[in-house]
Amino acid sequence: MTDSSQAPARTLTEAEAVIAELAHALRLTHEYVGGDLLPAVEGWSWYDALRRHAPEVARQVRDTTDQQQAPAAPLSVVWTVWREDEPTYAYFATEAAAKQGTIDCWQEDEPSCPDYGWRQDGPRLELMVGGEHGGVYVSRHRVYGTRAAELRDRIRRAICETSGQGHLWSTDMLEPDEYGWQADAVLAVLPAPVDRAAILREAEARVRETALGYPEKSLSWHRTLDAAVLLRRMADEAQQPSAPSVADTQPETEAHPAEHSWAAEMYDPLADEWVPGTRYVVRDRAVNHLEHASTIGPTWKDGTPVKRRLVRATTTYTVEPAPTATAPEPPTIDGIIRTIHTKHPNSPHCEHDGESWPCPTITALDRTITPAVTEEPK
Repeated sequence: MTDSSQAPARTLTEAEAVIAELAHALRLTHEYVGGDLLPAVEGWSWYDALRRHAPEVARQVRDTTDQQQAPAAPLSVVWTVWREDEPTYAYFATEAAAKQGTIDCWQEDEPSCPDYGWRQDGPRLELMVGGEHGGVYVSRHRVYGTRAAELRDRIRRAICETSGQGHLWSTDMLEPDEYGWQADAVLAVLPAPVDRAAILREAEARVRETALGYPEKSLSWHRTLDAAVLLRRMADEAQQPSAPSVADTQPETEAHPAEHSWAAEMYDPLADEWVPGTRYVVRDRAVNHLEHASTIGPTWKDGTPVKRRLVRATTTYTVEPAPTATAPEPPTIDGIIRTIHTKHPNSPHCEHDGESWPCPTITALDRTITPAVTEEPK
């Protein structure tokens, strides 16, 4: 006997079948292309259509986008051993192995010592040999997947350029993973789904706290504050409302926004001129340079105060007016006649009338434009 309580499956209409087939194709396409190139966001017609006609598939696509766009967590941690002004010595998987690596690095060029230790130097450890600075360091680095690693490198490079060291980025003059811990501080707070400006300000506060661990006015102190300045600027930009298009905001005469740089200058009384200093794209760094120079060199040898000043240079980009097109001059009767009466290329005759060259017509034209010569009375 048939169970009458079980309802028969409903057959899809032709329209429903087409919708299901198209929704399935869109989901597979999204999985193949990825959420970066085809993000599931409101306003895109394909995603809005899925939400209206196939909400379950739209939810699956939205979940896939969220998973693909989520920042990758660190895959592992690596400890790097290195010596100042030298390439990386070695990489280690544990801190204990890295500490032993600092001793091995030291003993390659120096005699062994029974008293080794390590001192916290900002975000790194320095090997201490008999209570003295060994100049061999251990730094801890997170290892990310490809997409997160590219983002981290972009952040490192931005901080490097803001610190006035952009010309060293592609060289071996920077420390291994220079600015890496600052980039990690940014990455650590970016994934939080809250106000981005507030997150960046929190990161700025953390970086400024780190600066307290360095000697004031030292290179590490300056670089750390540079990172904090960059984060503050990013926070200010993040808090601003979305700007209209560049074409709407910039006047027609302005090709690009003006660029500013700052430098601390010193007056040379012997040359009677101001000596330009290093230019910085961050004003705070130029101010620090000016204050530092004023502290270490307030006067000349004869006791005369040294004059210093902070100078801002502004580069503007102006659109030149389009050149006015010059209208061609209308043809003249003489010009038209001369295009007809020309010398034959293979004989001394006029191509038009066969007369000996110059033909009578050209001779008459030349006679009319030759100015009459009048002899001045003596």
